Amino acid sequence: MAAFVCGLYALFLVRTSRGRRLATRQAGWLRRWGKRLWRARLSYLMLLPTFALLAVFNYYPAVSGLYHSLTIWNDDGTSTFTGLDNFRAMGSDPT
Repeated sequence: MAAFVCGLYALFLVRTSRGRRLATRQAGWLRRWGKRLWRARLSYLMLLPTFALLAVFNYYPAVSGLYHSLTIWNDDGTSTFTGLDNFRAMGSDPT
């Protein structure tokens, strides 16, 4: 459905003069945004290590922990996906 709507919008942009004006205006906005981004490239490049370290040390352990809580690890190093069974077993454990 979304592809159909995008196709109709593209036809509107190509076929009508109003659509061509709108596409030109949007292209101008995108061009200006790209220029601003290129001028600030050093700032973004300097922020890149911060975001990389944030992803590695904050987000990866949380996602890994969630994944490992949904699996059973075997002695041979393989894991089996169990879903929420680990949490059900933990809730029914008397200790």
